[in-house]
Amino acid sequence: MVNVHRLRLLVAAALVLVLILTLEASPAAGALRKACRVRDTKTGQTYVRLQDAVRAADPARTLIVRGTCVGRTDIGRSLVIKGVATRRSGKPILDGARKTRLLTVHWGATAVVKDLIIQHGRADTLYDHGVGGGIANFGALTLRNVVVRDNFAASDGSGIYNQHLLTLAGRTRIRDNRRASGISSYGYSWWTPIGGERGRGSITMEDASLVSGHVEQGGVYVEDGILTMNDDSSIFGNEARGGGGVSLWIAQLVMNDTSSIHDNRARGSGGGVHTGGAYGAGSVTLNDASSIHDNRAVAADGSPGLGGGLWSGHRERATLVGVVCGPGGNVHGNSPDDCYVEQ
Repeated sequence: MVNVHRLRLLVAAALVLVLILTLEASPAAGALRKACRVRDTKTGQTYVRLQDAVRAADPARTLIVRGTCVGRTDIGRSLVIKGVATRRSGKPILDGARKTRLLTVHWGATAVVKDLIIQHGRADTLYDHGVGGGIANFGALTLRNVVVRDNFAASDGSGIYNQHLLTLAGRTRIRDNRRASGISSYGYSWWTPIGGERGRGSITMEDASLVSGHVEQGGVYVEDGILTMNDDSSIFGNEARGGGGVSLWIAQLVMNDTSSIHDNRARGSGGGVHTGGAYGAGSVTLNDASSIHDNRAVAADGSPGLGGGLWSGHRERATLVGVVCGPGGNVHGNSPDDCYVEQ
């Protein structure tokens, strides 16, 4: 005779098991968001949205972020935003839910963002001009120990769009962003979303790295500005049509210390670095033990491209300082050649 009570227990256990297996198979398994909590260290006030905390904070305040904060935040004053990880709240994350840009730093603001993950941002509308999937910076922004990952922009800067002063420090990583360049930086803009003045288009990397994946304009695209790489900063693992690692247009690249551009690929020219021709000539300066190595340039038909390490247009306008191409030089091990400078 069947024990009804025991049968019911078995059925209930089976249902629980099915529920557990279903959750484990779900793409959202393990990705449940921890509640967003933002605390103003001066007032002690706690908020459940980062934008609310920013709006209420006086200048020069520090905001502590715990959990996952979803949505866009506009910063129009000088602030420090610091993530704190705990066993209960997990890693501190700013998440765009693949619908919106995460951070916009406005003209005149000085922002420091530390110890955070910035992910799943998207910029593909007229409102955001299709730039800055993760971040758009028009002020002075420092990222320290920040990961900017898995963001999308239709036009420029899938990870970051910069139009003024951007510093990447303390093991900041820009990686796995899609469509446009990982970082796009301009010293000017045809449109002026914030303010009306020209920016400086400056990027400084201090022990930071950039790995963006398959993009159209290189890991970093700089126009009318300067990219300075210090310490052990690196740009690697990127692929683009021209300038797999760095693409310059009327711009400067300065590499110091042991910084490197390596293992990038161009579908055409400039596997590591591509600097524009007669009307877009820029400059490349290599100091100390910096190097451009192990990059590739491959034409669309699979034949060898030009300038596996460095491609520079227009010899008379090109400015190459401290660049030594070939074995034993600081531009070496690239394929099919180390340097190509147009006549």
